[in-house]
Amino acid sequence: MKHIFIINPNAGREKYKDFMIYVEKLKNDFDICLEITKKPSEVANAIDKYKKCGDLRLYSVGGDGTINSLINYVLSKENKESIPIGIIPTGTGNDLSRTIYDESSWHYKKNLPLLLNGNEKKIDVGMVNERFFLNISSIGFDANAGSEASKFKKLWFFPSALSYYGGVFTALVKKRPLHFEILIDDKSYSSTYLFIVVANAKKYGGGITPAPDALIDDGLLDVCMVKDVSKLRVLKLLPVYKKGNHIGLDIITMKKCKRISIESLDDVALNVDGDIYITRKANFKIIPKGLTIIVPAERSQ
Repeated sequence: MKHIFIINPNAGREKYKDFMIYVEKLKNDFDICLEITKKPSEVANAIDKYKKCGDLRLYSVGGDGTINSLINYVLSKENKESIPIGIIPTGTGNDLSRTIYDESSWHYKKNLPLLLNGNEKKIDVGMVNERFFLNISSIGFDANAGSEASKFKKLWFFPSALSYYGGVFTALVKKRPLHFEILIDDKSYSSTYLFIVVANAKKYGGGITPAPDALIDDGLLDVCMVKDVSKLRVLKLLPVYKKGNHIGLDIITMKKCKRISIESLDDVALNVDGDIYITRKANFKIIPKGLTIIVPAERSQ
C-alpha cells in the first residue's frame, strides 16, 4: 500500500519541516511519498500522479483547510471510488483531529506509525452549495470573524492562538444586522441574526464549541442560530459560546436536521471549514457515512 502525504507548507508556521524530517525515518517500513502543495489548486495534480498505483491512502498534513481541500478532491464527481484519508494535524486550530481522535492534542511522533497501520471508518460529510465540509460551516458575523482572523494568522508577530479573537474584534467593529430566511427540513424561520452555524462536528476556531452535541457519524447536521444582539452582548457571549455553554440562552436556537437552506437579500460571508465565500444563498445537506477515514490502530475498536 502506498501512503501519500499532502503537505500544506503554510499551515502552522512551517511545522511541516519537522514532520518531513521525522517521516523520512519511516520510509524503510512503509511506502511513503511526500507532496508539498502551496495552494488548494495543486492538490488534484499531486494526487493524480499516483492513481494508477493500486491501493492508496491519503494523509492531510496541515490544518482544517488542508483537510477540506483533500476531501473535495476525493469526493469529486471525477473520482469513482473514495480513497481513505488520514489526518495529521499541523495547523493552527486542528479542531477536526480533536474530534476524530478524541483527545486534546495529537502529535505525529507518538501516533503516526499507529495511523499508518490503522483501520478504516466511515464518517458523515456535510455539503453546502456543492462544496463538501467535514467540520463546520457558518454564515454571517462568524464567517466575517474567520475571514479577518486569517489576516492575523499571516502576521508573523501576532500569536496564532489569538488570531480568532483578533478576527472577532475586527468583525465586531464592522458588525451589521443580517436578515435571513431559513428552511430547516420542513420548518421555516425569518428573523435578523448575528450568525448561523451548521455543524457536522463539535468544534472550530481552535476549540470553540458551537455544537457540543454534534456527532460526526449520526447522519445529522447540528444548527446553531444566534439572534442579532448589541456589540456589548456579543462580547459577553463569546466566552460562553467558546465553552459550549450557550445552549438555552434566549438568543440561541439549536436544531438537528438533514437539510437547511439560508437566504439573504444582501451578500454575506460563508465559511466552509475555514475557506470564505460570498453568497446570498446557502443550501446544506448531510451525506451519511460519505467518507472513509483512517483510525489509529490502537483506537480502531
